[in-house]
Amino acid sequence: MDKTKRHLVLSIVSFLLVLTLLGGTTFAWYMDAERVGSNFQAGVLDVDLTEGNTEEVVPLNFTNLRPLTIDQLRDAFQMDEDGVITNKNQEGFAGVPLYFYQVNVENKGTLPARVNLAIREQAKGSDPDLPYGHTIPNIVENGTGGVQVDEDEPEIACQNDLRGVLHIQLYRVAETADGYALQPIDNGAGDGDIDGTVTLWKDGKPSDYAVPEILKAGEKDSYIVAAWLPETVGNESQGQHFHAALYVNAGQVDEGASQAPLPGWSDSPSEGEGGEEGGETQVQATVKVYYETVDGTRTLVKEVDRAIEAAPGSVDLKPAASELEGTGYRPANMDETYTITLAEDGTVTYQGEDTAATFTAEEDVYVDDTSKDFDSGDGTKENPFLIMNARQLDNVRKYMGSSTRGDFYYFEIGRNIDLTGYYGETWAEQGWTEDRGWMPIGWTPDSNTNCDEFWGNLDGQGYTITGLTIHNPTNVQTGLFGWVKGQTGHEDAGVIRNLKVEEPDVWGRMNGSTNSTLARVGVIAGYITTGSATIDNCHVIGGSVKGGKEGIPSQQVGGIVGYEGSGSEPITNCTVTDLDVTVFVTEAEIEDDPDAYAKRLLVGGKVGSVGWPVHSTGSGRVNGTESSISFE
Repeated sequence: MDKTKRHLVLSIVSFLLVLTLLGGTTFAWYMDAERVGSNFQAGVLDVDLTEGNTEEVVPLNFTNLRPLTIDQLRDAFQMDEDGVITNKNQEGFAGVPLYFYQVNVENKGTLPARVNLAIREQAKGSDPDLPYGHTIPNIVENGTGGVQVDEDEPEIACQNDLRGVLHIQLYRVAETADGYALQPIDNGAGDGDIDGTVTLWKDGKPSDYAVPEILKAGEKDSYIVAAWLPETVGNESQGQHFHAALYVNAGQVDEGASQAPLPGWSDSPSEGEGGEEGGETQVQATVKVYYETVDGTRTLVKEVDRAIEAAPGSVDLKPAASELEGTGYRPANMDETYTITLAEDGTVTYQGEDTAATFTAEEDVYVDDTSKDFDSGDGTKENPFLIMNARQLDNVRKYMGSSTRGDFYYFEIGRNIDLTGYYGETWAEQGWTEDRGWMPIGWTPDSNTNCDEFWGNLDGQGYTITGLTIHNPTNVQTGLFGWVKGQTGHEDAGVIRNLKVEEPDVWGRMNGSTNSTLARVGVIAGYITTGSATIDNCHVIGGSVKGGKEGIPSQQVGGIVGYEGSGSEPITNCTVTDLDVTVFVTEAEIEDDPDAYAKRLLVGGKVGSVGWPVHSTGSGRVNGTESSISFE
């Protein structure tokens, strides 16, 4: 069969399977295999270096990928009546983001067929149709928690480094009242497959899909192939590629019939691999990786079992920052290389007497210049204040902005921040005692009914805040931020986005004497109101949030926001997972809304003119009862 090579004018590529019985003669098992090149390219944040693939023979190009939650990925899909697939959000991208392609598998023969779909990584130099070895931007740390393109060596050879974090999902299209949407394929999905759908590639390895249904002669089946970078993927993956082939192979449905072998996929290992496509054999193996410090003596930081797939022979390995996530360490040199020898049977041989591939790790320590309020920046949109630790986050309260002047400041978080044990230098003189934990940004001792408004714009850039403990006995507006307020005519004012908080312990209005007490307690913000006030793409994992006295919970307590006031935007693209919420909900609301309790996982309350959250989900316990909620 000829390879299918065509432009995807409608984002569609077809595989034509021809399984035909000729002249009634008995033949060996009929089998067929087709392949289409697939290129996956991560986007580059803040660096205009993304370029599209121009080779006409490569029809599947997934470009400008960025980390998303699985719900955000599904929401990005749109298809019109003509079958043209695009991403919903294309504004502001330098290079159109393409995360989805429709693939048709059509049986144009006279025999029914059983079909398999599979992804195979391109072997180095094995196929000119797939640009393994092309250059990618050489993105390095900039020394202030961010990244930049290396000035001395702006480009390096592609090494398919996106393989370890990329997920390739398989869906069908369902027609809904709102248009077309992705529908998970659960028949054949594994227990660990995200979104309950078949996954063709994850954790650096293929996961082949044997289609349960027989494809009859003359019939066609359609799938949506989706490229997904989970929200846990960090800066180390910016600009990286993954070049692979999407294969479909087919065989007769009769018992004992075999199928065309694919690279790394053979009915009998002794027969070799490669199939009719040829190419270099790929071997799967597990490599033991050690990360050690070097400070006079070698100390083991972490031991990792890394799955690889490569051609037999010498294989160069490099450290991966993701393997040290949460340890407090980072690779000392991202270009450090360790060479192993990989045998055809998957046996790994290390250097000399080594029992693992070893890389050097160093403490991920930030050196704080306390003479400055922030690490860098001037608070403008082009050069935001960069926040690197708890002290600098505390300094945000000095730059709250002003509605009377119409000014506000921009902030970015540049690394994970632990608030455990932090106590601001000026908090004691303001009357905030150390046992209360974090003082909400905007809190003042002057009033028990209000706090200063935050008019600014904070981008968490996907980083995580841990150690957030707040025990606020009297004041309303309790959260990381007390009160977030927008400004009419300024869409960037009063915005908090792209932030995670893990295991918070937030308790507000602890002296509330009745259930009617309005606490306005939320993990991200106690209260948001007016104009452009927005909470977007924020996530709370674990922990608890509550309002009122022990045994006398108060109203307006939510996982993300305590209360949404008039004029604010509904929260968007937020998730709450495994959170305990303690709140009082009136009988009237419970009678009117069966989801009244579950909604508190995200929002404690709102004025009638403000909508409930959009594209957001919550799960956990409300007053001890397991609850979940999903907003489209």
